Amino acid sequence: MNKFIREVRSTRNEAPCILVGTKNDTREDPYYREGRRFLPIVYGERVAQLTGCLAYIETSAKSTYNIEVLKQAIVCAEQYCIVPKPIEKKKCMLM
Repeated sequence: MNKFIREVRSTRNEAPCILVGTKNDTREDPYYREGRRFLPIVYGERVAQLTGCLAYIETSAKSTYNIEVLKQAIVCAEQYCIVPKPIEKKKCMLM
């Protein structure tokens, strides 16, 4: 995970990042839990804090848990994103 965050930061340091934990619904599924280790939510929050992410949000596409919260966080992060000014006035560039 840290490798990916470093890669994003090396190319777009000012880009806002949100760390997302997926498959939250499997935490309570005894069949899925067997033989697997789940990290505590506070671990994800701490990693997000240490790597400069705006937030840590656990989601589940299956149960739609926190999907709307994630969408709102993305919109909020996008509003504060620094968009570089284009070098030439002919074209606008969004990254």
